[in-house]
Amino acid sequence: GSEMVLTKAAFEIADGRLKDGIDRLIKNDDFLRRLLRKTSTLLSRNIALAMMRKQTRTIGELVEINPALVAQYGEVLTYLSRPLRQEEQSFSAVYGSEARFASNYLKNVDSAHGIAIWISGNENPGVAARTIGKILGLFYQPNATLNMTGASWSAILDEANQPASEYSNVRARVLEKNRQLIDHPYLPYVHYLSNPVGKIVLPMAVVPEMYLGYMERSADVDGYLRLVGLQIDVRRKKIAENAMQDYANKAGAQFRSPYDGKPMAWIA
Repeated sequence: GSEMVLTKAAFEIADGRLKDGIDRLIKNDDFLRRLLRKTSTLLSRNIALAMMRKQTRTIGELVEINPALVAQYGEVLTYLSRPLRQEEQSFSAVYGSEARFASNYLKNVDSAHGIAIWISGNENPGVAARTIGKILGLFYQPNATLNMTGASWSAILDEANQPASEYSNVRARVLEKNRQLIDHPYLPYVHYLSNPVGKIVLPMAVVPEMYLGYMERSADVDGYLRLVGLQIDVRRKKIAENAMQDYANKAGAQFRSPYDGKPMAWIA
């Protein structure tokens, strides 16, 4: 796996076989970025992001303990630490797949049994929970619930390609659209008179906070790449410690925060 590749690369570089280690890092980087671009599953995307973070950390540590690496392969290391491209950050394909799965699940769900499990908190609910589930299941409107779920997913999918600089606004827009799906504009609790069970199910079927969190963690990885890229750049150019912040302030966009475009802060 990718973790074993990183371990081998680190040992090769530590043994003085710099080219072998660098070649291994390049292949791993190509694999991870291709996975980020092509995958349509949330699990594989999160694994790729976790491994990209580990690779970036490995490179940052190797740069500090092996100055010869920067001297001989500085340009390659800068390439390995380049920011994520838009297609590597996009969640459109992944969230499209998640939305289809949620829709198919709701089309086939046993509402009474699902409610019983929710009430009891047990995969094998008791008689009382099953009875309540059957009663509440009579008020479940599958088509209306599917429409609400689709609208909730649409709010997320509409924002899945946004850059990290927009994430605070993305969060506000998505959460507001989802609130409007289940809240009456001025009469509290009245909205539950129409498809009450569906409106209870919706926040469990689609959890915007969780999916927004995945996007923000992806931007964190991008920020880490930029930080290590800056670390490599200052080592290559032999910037003095007392000039670090000034250099960071004047650095290009690829070395700045993905969230607000501000320079990285030097902490001695």
